[in-house]
Amino acid sequence: MKTEENTLNNKSKEVTKKVGMLIAQAHRSKGITQVELAKRLDITQGIICAYEQGRRRIPITKFINIAEAIGISPGKLLDGIDGLLENNNSDKLSRRFLRRLKDLEKLPESEQRALAKTIDAFLAKNTN
Repeated sequence: MKTEENTLNNKSKEVTKKVGMLIAQAHRSKGITQVELAKRLDITQGIICAYEQGRRRIPITKFINIAEAIGISPGKLLDGIDGLLENNNSDKLSRRFLRRLKDLEKLPESEQRALAKTIDAFLAKNTN
């Protein structure tokens, strides 16, 4: 049980870091600095930096806001993650989860936000 928990924790950290890398690539490709992105999101540049370096987990609602601030869909922002994870021999569960995330962008925005709040609440309850 403890080994399984450690494995999930390591995978979570890996995904958090990879998502941060994709955020950095996306806003840089659009000519948006960390400072500018932080202003658009009404957060500090330090938080953006922590997200990009994988030192801070990104709530799903904030992830959606980041994508919008960059000017791309959340699914588009995740497009490159499959390759990043496959390079690290990610398992089928992670790929299946990421495909579901991409499908979320097909939902109306109000439903995306409602679902994101539910996921955030679940994670807050179960990851501490």
